[in-house]
Amino acid sequence: MKKKTLFIIILSFPITLTLYVFLFADDIKFEEEIVINANIDTIAIILNNPSKIDNYMPGVEKYSLKKGDLGRKGAVAEIKINSEGNDILLKETIIYNNLPNEIKISYEADGVYNVVNYSLEVLTNNKVRLNYIQEFKFNGYMKFVGFFMKSALKSQSRVFLNNFKNYIETGNTLE
Repeated sequence: MKKKTLFIIILSFPITLTLYVFLFADDIKFEEEIVINANIDTIAIILNNPSKIDNYMPGVEKYSLKKGDLGRKGAVAEIKINSEGNDILLKETIIYNNLPNEIKISYEADGVYNVVNYSLEVLTNNKVRLNYIQEFKFNGYMKFVGFFMKSALKSQSRVFLNNFKNYIETGNTLE
């Protein structure tokens, strides 16, 4: 009798976990910050020119503006990314742009909606704190994937911020 009960518990675990994730898993939200040794205007110029994103974001193959004016509220663009051999098409929308202080951008892909808020805080003439807030909302099967990816998303954000800092401070682009 004990073996049968244990067998049923083991078999029901994947179903229970899947139901839990789809019914109760929350969206992911986290904040990162980094201090960049540059003036706020330099950082704002780069943030306001997303066509240069391939210089600091790994995998970006193409950035194309589809609607509106580059860097302006309501502008819509497509970003083609190759991540480990998989092509991903992101739809980028500028939610608002109050640079040099702040810019908020949304990214959409299959099953994922991501909002990124960049805010800049001047520490000294050539030192700025970049606060970086990300919110992820997952739909469908991506909700299950997102449940297990929180630490990977945070790690990838840290890589992005370090690349961004390096690009601004040294001008070195990704290879």
